[in-house]
Amino acid sequence: MKIIFNIDDLGLTRGGVKAGLELLECGYAKSTTVMVNLIKDEELIELSKIPNISVGIHFNMEIGPALADTPLADDNGEFFLRGNAIKIKDMDKKYIRTELEAQYNRIIKFIPDITHIDSHHHLHNRFDNVQEVVLEFAKEKNLLIRENVKGTLEDDVTKNVEHVGKLGKRFFINTFYGKFLKDFPEKFKEYKYEGIADVMCHPAYCDDELMQKSSYNTYREKEIALIKQCNTLDWLEIMSYKDIPKN
Repeated sequence: MKIIFNIDDLGLTRGGVKAGLELLECGYAKSTTVMVNLIKDEELIELSKIPNISVGIHFNMEIGPALADTPLADDNGEFFLRGNAIKIKDMDKKYIRTELEAQYNRIIKFIPDITHIDSHHHLHNRFDNVQEVVLEFAKEKNLLIRENVKGTLEDDVTKNVEHVGKLGKRFFINTFYGKFLKDFPEKFKEYKYEGIADVMCHPAYCDDELMQKSSYNTYREKEIALIKQCNTLDWLEIMSYKDIPKN
């Protein structure tokens, strides 16, 4: 089975960046999406030096500094930590677009050949206005779009999803997470799919910063060990977004 371990949330915490860079440098994972407004310059420089990986944007409008003018930020220019989802739903698309452009422009200064895009807490799948902006932007920049299924993790559902940034479909696995981690790697054998499957993962070293920023914390260290274990299995082949043709 061919899978992409895409490291989400890269930049959220220093322990997350450390874990992500280690996995990418060793080839245990070959893809990541970056929280561009949170990651440090020196971390982006280190990321840019890793060969044979795919890097994308983890579009974020919920935590950390805004990079453009937006009603979602406080007087200090920081995104409100709570309640932004409600505001995003009815927000003018021009603010979504300018923040996305600002995040894109920052990352391409370090990594000009980014390949894909998703969003923090799946905003581009939850809200029509965000989705419209992301789809349009992905077409313009020739980016692949990562997708999540609607519903709860408890549904244990996966599906084929068509992405505007490419012709064709791929499989998205959203259950490499929390209490479901105990089912992997054997769980992968249940997915009968001949293409490349995209696995959402959030590896990180658990530290005080992570405990303050995310309710999903201690499981992230378990993901590190599990991703390494998956690399020892001869029936799993680890891929990147660069392995997916865009046309």
